[in-house]
Amino acid sequence: TREYDVIVKDENDKPAKGVLIKIDGNTYISDNSGEAKFSLILNESTYIEPKILEVLEGENLISQKEIDFFTETPIIIIKD
Repeated sequence: TREYDVIVKDENDKPAKGVLIKIDGNTYISDNSGEAKFSLILNESTYIEPKILEVLEGENLISQKEIDFFTETPIIIIKD
């Protein structure tokens, strides 16, 4: 299992709160600081298989990124 930190910011580099972060069938919400955490369960055969991280505001997809064991954290998402 690996834990990842995500930071979502707006175009002015301010925290984006209440943004949905979806990955591996789970949904997380950024807090007042624009931050969220999630974990992925990885093993010898799945640690290099990328998972798709989707960042949504309401129903609008604002970012998509491939995540695997080697992805650096925090994962910083800039919202347009």
